[in-house]
Amino acid sequence: MTGGAVINPTDGQREPVRQNGSRIYRYPRRALAAAYLRTAAGLIMIGIPMVYGNPGTVASVVLGGIALAFMAYGMRTWLRGMGRVRLDTDGISISGPFPAAVPWHELSGAKLSYYSTRRDSTGGWMQLNISGTREKLTIESTLDGFADVTRRVIAETLARDIELSASTHNNLRPLGIQAGHSSGESQQRVTDRRRI
Repeated sequence: MTGGAVINPTDGQREPVRQNGSRIYRYPRRALAAAYLRTAAGLIMIGIPMVYGNPGTVASVVLGGIALAFMAYGMRTWLRGMGRVRLDTDGISISGPFPAAVPWHELSGAKLSYYSTRRDSTGGWMQLNISGTREKLTIESTLDGFADVTRRVIAETLARDIELSASTHNNLRPLGIQAGHSSGESQQRVTDRRRI
């Protein structure tokens, strides 16, 4: 994950870069920097007792495992920072060291999850999982323009009559997105409640 808290997707975001009719989004430096600081802090906290504490074999294995988890977190953050999310009329893609793409005509599902970091659910982050017939993409809520990307993905999903889970419907509300059927019509729609 690139961050431990949801960055408000409607406030203070930068405009996406536009290229040949497409929009390109990226993870902001502040979110990446915060994740790098957490990685460094974790490695320092684990490294001090390993270097100066002379831990036994069991403690060394446990501390080493935790250190590996922090390094994996830092590597994942680096990969996120290198990637760019691209939206266009053909589909959605992520560039970077491990590129992947889901053309709209191959879209098979979307799920929006919320991961809380506090018991009262006031802190946490969201994750949008996009499934295609060949590849899957994962986008986190620290992405600049996360709400816009989610809105487009959900619209494309509903246009193809792909059912969304109840939890996805619930998690769309904080983003100001309401997905449902138009009254008296079979066509599904996505609305932005901030514009109503």
